[in-house]
Amino acid sequence: MNGNSHDALTAARLSMVETQLRRRGISDQRVLAAMSKVPRHEFLSRQYWPDAYADHPVPIGEQQTTSQP
Repeated sequence: MNGNSHDALTAARLSMVETQLRRRGISDQRVLAAMSKVPRHEFLSRQYWPDAYADHPVPIGEQQTTSQP
């Protein structure tokens, strides 16, 4: 990611909420607010940051993955 990686990750997180959660019918404002705020990328190795907000599981080590959002 470039020098604006914080901005890009924030934009990806907010896009995830709109395109993956709201469109699937999740409407609880507490859930949407939490997913908008929690930096999923910080739970991943930096190499996986570009995939942190993608609609698929991401490796977290020890042959484990995070679930898709």
